[in-house]
Amino acid sequence: MDKVIVELAKSHSPNLMEQIYFMESIKTETWSWRRVTMNRELMTNAVETLVKYLKKATDEEQKIFYKFLENMCDTESKYYILGHLELLAEVLKEKDYECLIDFIAKYDYKAAQILDVHMRD
Repeated sequence: MDKVIVELAKSHSPNLMEQIYFMESIKTETWSWRRVTMNRELMTNAVETLVKYLKKATDEEQKIFYKFLENMCDTESKYYILGHLELLAEVLKEKDYECLIDFIAKYDYKAAQILDVHMRD
């Protein structure tokens, strides 16, 4: 776990002090999205809602899909789903919605890569 935190810190900033602050904030869980535990039902509802709007044909419904996905990929949002990648991968695999990974990559390519790895397991 510590190696992962160090790598995240290095990718976050080249400044050593910012890296240390970043690591400490993760370790002490000052980021609220780290403290929230998302259960399977919430994740399933979020994924099903995304897919519902993705499959719609109108431009307005496609805009809703992208806005909703953007909000779910925003670390400051209370609906952030990428903090729980293993659970998200399980739900995507269970519901056969792997196609969402390509859309998630537009907002967070690293999370999409990790999801890809989880989908292969």
